[in-house]
Amino acid sequence: MKPLILCSVLIVLLTGCDKSNNRKYSTWTVNGTETFSTKQVTASVDCDSNQNDCRSVLQSNDDNNSFLIIFPVDYFPTSGYYFLNYWGVSTGITNYCFVSFVYNNQKYFHPQRAMDTLYADSDAQARYTLSPTWFLNENAPAEDSILVEGVFNEP
Repeated sequence: MKPLILCSVLIVLLTGCDKSNNRKYSTWTVNGTETFSTKQVTASVDCDSNQNDCRSVLQSNDDNNSFLIIFPVDYFPTSGYYFLNYWGVSTGITNYCFVSFVYNNQKYFHPQRAMDTLYADSDAQARYTLSPTWFLNENAPAEDSILVEGVFNEP
């Protein structure tokens, strides 16, 4: 009887400590009608061998409907506004990020000259808020666009 109780307690403790259950959902809405929500988000910081060229990547892991957020720094920002998709543009702007989406297996990107922002704040982990923003289809930017808003959480 004691081994059974001990085993039961151990199983409850191990399953209760699942770190993925503590993750916050990242949720986004497309065109005001379709909402996607996931805890399956990865966060990584990648740097070159000299630690000079770094980027922080937050992304969901679904081939059909997903998001990708990249900051050109070696950490996840926790405050302020970041201009969307000024990646590699020499404008003097230092607070920028790259944001894209996959929606129904199609890739969408933010128009280069639009001045939209992503807001960063923190509640123990980084959280990014996107106000309603237009994204263009990678293969047909003049014919297809989506309006996206959401909250994206660092796992």
